[in-house]
Parts: sequence; C-alpha cells; structure tokens
Amino acid sequence: MSLGTYLEEHAGVLLTHVFSLIASAAYLWLTGTKGQVIICLDTVWLALVAVWVGQGYCREKKYLQETEALFDALPEKYLFAETLPAPKSAVGKMYFSMCREAGKAMLERIDGAERSAGEYREYIEGWIHEVKNPISALDLYCRNHPGSDTRLLQNEVQNLERLVRRTLYCARLGSAEKDYLVRECSLADALIPALQSCRGMILEKHLKLQVQEDLGEVCTDVKWVSFILEQLLSNAVKYTRPEKGRIEIYTEQKPGGIWLWVQDNGCGILPQDLPRVCERGFTGSDRTRGQATGMGLYLAKELCRKLGLSFSINSAVGDGTRAGIGFPVGILVKP
Repeated sequence: MSLGTYLEEHAGVLLTHVFSLIASAAYLWLTGTKGQVIICLDTVWLALVAVWVGQGYCREKKYLQETEALFDALPEKYLFAETLPAPKSAVGKMYFSMCREAGKAMLERIDGAERSAGEYREYIEGWIHEVKNPISALDLYCRNHPGSDTRLLQNEVQNLERLVRRTLYCARLGSAEKDYLVRECSLADALIPALQSCRGMILEKHLKLQVQEDLGEVCTDVKWVSFILEQLLSNAVKYTRPEKGRIEIYTEQKPGGIWLWVQDNGCGILPQDLPRVCERGFTGSDRTRGQATGMGLYLAKELCRKLGLSFSINSAVGDGTRAGIGFPVGILVKP
C-alpha cells in the first residue's frame, strides 16, 4: 500500500484537521492573539497530525505485508482465515469472525464432499471387481464353445471388459500416484496386454498390424503405460477402415527421449476438433460416431501427465491419426 492510497483513505479526517486548524487560527487572530503564538500552535498541531499519519501508515503497511506474506506461504489457501491474526478494530473483528465462520462451513462442506466421493469410488471399485466374475465366465464359455456366434459374443465380451477396465482406471485417476510401481521394463511388455485386449476388434475388421521388432526399454509403470496404449489402440481400431486399414506401432528417438507411436490410416480428426480431443467427455463434431465416450484420450493424457510422460496427437482428415507417448531422457534405459 502506498502513502497516497493511505492519505486518500483518511482524507475525511485530514480535511477535518485542516478546517479546524484554519478556523482556530482565525479565531485566535480575531481575539488579539499574537501571530507568533498562532504560528507556534499551528506548527505543533501539524507536527502531531504528521506523527499520527506516519504511525498509522507504517502500522497498517506492516500488517498488510505480514498478511500477504502469510497468505503466499500457506499451501492450503482455504485455511487463510484460520491462520490470520485477529484485528484490533471493532469492524475488523466483526469481519474476522464472519470469515472464520465462513471458512469453517466451507471446510465442513469440502470434508463431506471428499468423504462422499471416496465412498462412491470404493463402491465403483468393488462393483468392478464383482462384475469381472460374470465377464470371465462368459469369456470362458465362448472359448470352450468355438463357433461363429460365440466368436461375435466373445468380441463383445472383450469390449465389455475393456470398458469396465477403463471405468476402474477412471475411478483411480485421482489417486493414481498411490498405485505406481516404476521399474525397468520393455515397451513390448506394456504393448502385449494392450494388443491382447484389442485383438478381437483387429481381427474382426481384418486390419493390418505392423509392430517394430525392438521397441526398447524404459523405466516406468508397465501397467499404467499398457492401459494408455490400450486407449490409443482402441481409438485407432475404431476409426480405421475395415479390410484396407493399417496400424503401425514404432518408436522414434528424439533429443528429449524416445517416443512410442501408434499410427493408423483411418478417417482422421477434423482440424477444429484436434485441440479438444483430449478434453473429458469431448466426442467431436461428427455426431455419427455414436460409440464415442470422450474418455479414452482424456485418460491417456492425464495418466501420462501423472507418470511424468509426454503425450502428443496429430491428425489429418482422410490421412489417419498418430498418437504417441514420450519417455524423457531421465527414464530412458535403452533406445
């Protein structure tokens, strides 16, 4: 706070002092008081006002600086009212008490919301683990009774299993860092489960799959990277033309590290949709894509961010899409 701002805030009091000084000086002059005495009294008066203004300004500036420093150093900004020192003025005490009560009510609301969200997440995780049993039973039945009908049913069972797994990862997204197990692993170890999950869709559409022989090794969580690759693969399969479709999986060495790419020759993404494809729930301008949920790429990008990886996607309408995961130099073991 500047001195000019402080004087502006106390302009009413200062103008009262000036008016009183002029009026008293005029009265003393009319009553015959000597000029030297009037000047002496006015000088003392002005000195006292200046001291009062200086002390008030320094005290208020110090209080504001300490308050601002306290707020900046506080990690949880919403606890500011709890740590703020009590003011001395009556108006300040009233606002201080109101802020304390408002902060308390907000904390209770946040605590209730977090508790409710935690209970709902636990329920979803429990439901997912329970629904895996009938899905596994259906899959086992299809494997034991091979045929054209059961093959189609098995593809749908695999789709259902993939959607259930996506729901589980979405529920765990907020606490994903608690489930990390970073170790040295081959990128092929992360790719194989993703390919197995999308195998039915790839075979059904008769797509050509090209996978680089040696993808290299990195240090990361293989389970989460495998899930990210599953989202990229399922998107590539979904929007690639049957029979003539092609999906390529390869790595590319760059100065910042190594990139693992999933590239298709599908319909591509509209230019106006490309900046938003990783937003939660965004399904694009083409409403004919009824199966789109807008969650796959969102989860992929968010999990990459939590793992400290990079994520990139580029596309051209009619030429296909390329999506990739970037592993920084610090976690690269062997290109």
